[in-house]
Amino acid sequence: MRPDLGYPSLAAKSEDSCRSAATAVCRVSAELELAGVEPAWRELERSAAASAYQTFAFALAWFETEGIAADVTPFIVTAYDADDRLIALLPLGLARKGHFRVARFAGGRHANYNLGLFRPGIGWTPDDIHGLLSAAARACSARIDLYAFTNQPATWQGDANPLGCLKGQPSPSFGHSTALMLDPDAFFKSHQSARSRKNLRNKASRLAELGPTRCTTAQSASDVATVLAIHLQQKAEKLAALGATDATDPAMAQAFLTRLTEVEGDDGPLLMLHALMSGERIVATFGGLSHHRRFSGLLISYDADPDVARNSPGELLLAAVVADKCREGFTSFDLGVGEARYKETYCPMVEPLFDSFLPITVAGRLFMAGEAIRLKAKRAVKQSPWAWSLAGQARRVMRRCGQARRRN
Repeated sequence: MRPDLGYPSLAAKSEDSCRSAATAVCRVSAELELAGVEPAWRELERSAAASAYQTFAFALAWFETEGIAADVTPFIVTAYDADDRLIALLPLGLARKGHFRVARFAGGRHANYNLGLFRPGIGWTPDDIHGLLSAAARACSARIDLYAFTNQPATWQGDANPLGCLKGQPSPSFGHSTALMLDPDAFFKSHQSARSRKNLRNKASRLAELGPTRCTTAQSASDVATVLAIHLQQKAEKLAALGATDATDPAMAQAFLTRLTEVEGDDGPLLMLHALMSGERIVATFGGLSHHRRFSGLLISYDADPDVARNSPGELLLAAVVADKCREGFTSFDLGVGEARYKETYCPMVEPLFDSFLPITVAGRLFMAGEAIRLKAKRAVKQSPWAWSLAGQARRVMRRCGQARRRN
């Protein structure tokens, strides 16, 4: 780890209702290990407007499992005030992409929402953010070509995202969330028509004909292992049917998710796993992260057997989990990023996301141009129903061709 660098490039800004970052920041550090910043990180995450994906426990579990597998090293950007108090932290990882070294938020595809942790009461301008990131790049012992920040919400729980001052572009997909109510019946009446609620009850009755149904929460280590194994199997089957493959190593994914069930968040275990049982068979799984009374869906899967799938086991389990979170006093609920009809039903609030880039070197500018174009093209496909359908058909054709070649 390189020594801390000062923050001389930031001039004092005009007075505002809160302290400006220019006058508050005294030094910037680039931490290449998590242990040294753990106490300050855990203290800041209690007050910062950030999601469960920015907690120390989530980052540590990811870096020590999937991060290692993907050859991503920690790069934690920190800023301190005159009292040596942590006032900003960006949980980043540094990875090589060909000849380029790119800093991204930790968590990979698991992190639906990417944010920094900023202490309340400090105002950040574009110059402040540029200065923070430039100083951190100089402090890092490794070369950094580009900061690539994707899937960032413009606001989080009503607070503006300081990184929103960076120039960016809309992300390929957006998030889905909703406000919860203490009375689950009132919630469902406000989100679903009487006909929809009746249809869901009918599906529950038909599923019960295959075997007694019940919703469970994984408590023991063996329960966790069983639910995760079934989830990964159901997920693999769904991807295969779509003609897609999962770039994540299943064993490493299971190790990462298992770690999340073993650490405590501010509302209990950071990751809670739920399952819908039909007899002794798990027909659907759901897992979510809790932080600051918000429950964030991280994983969902269901049994693709036609006799089971026609009764929407995934939606039945989701409805049960939402009802539980209402009764437990959670104030908000989200189903992450991506397009799906069930997300629009249960989480009708659209959360726009943006991607932004800050090149540090000439090489970083070259990579940025290509990455920005790639993400724009991805958004064009995902936001166009006919293009998205065509892409799915192409994947399935390619999968069948590959299977034919392997048989021959």
